[in-house]
Amino acid sequence: MTLSTREKILIGALAATILVAAALVLVATYTIHNTGRIVTVGLAAFWDPAGTQLCTSIDWGEIQPGGMKGVTLYLKNTQGLNITLSMNTSSWQPPDVQQYFTLAWNYSGALLVPAQMIPVQFTLSLSPLVQNSTNFSFNINLNATQT
Repeated sequence: MTLSTREKILIGALAATILVAAALVLVATYTIHNTGRIVTVGLAAFWDPAGTQLCTSIDWGEIQPGGMKGVTLYLKNTQGLNITLSMNTSSWQPPDVQQYFTLAWNYSGALLVPAQMIPVQFTLSLSPLVQNSTNFSFNINLNATQT
């Protein structure tokens, strides 16, 4: 089947329209900025492996829908006992943004002896389903449990 010149022009115009529409969709992104406060119980969080730069907050910067940001913190057992760690989040502002975020870490559940410090990667992911750009904040609660 051979296409006429008119049919080829119509197909080319349709393809160009589809490409322009796809490019516009790719450009429509939202930027969300956050600073998260670090709350620790029974341990300390540092930016550096030497334990000289205490971490009290994380500035996640801009996160695009469907994107993620990661930071490495060095967590030190400040108890005189062996501990394991747990993490949760709280105080989300605005409260409804929590449903769009996932905070993960690579802590394996390993026992930390007194004064031991380990690197832990935290990753904040934002759902691609988020509709509006907004600033937000939340607390990351890191807890030590005696084992």
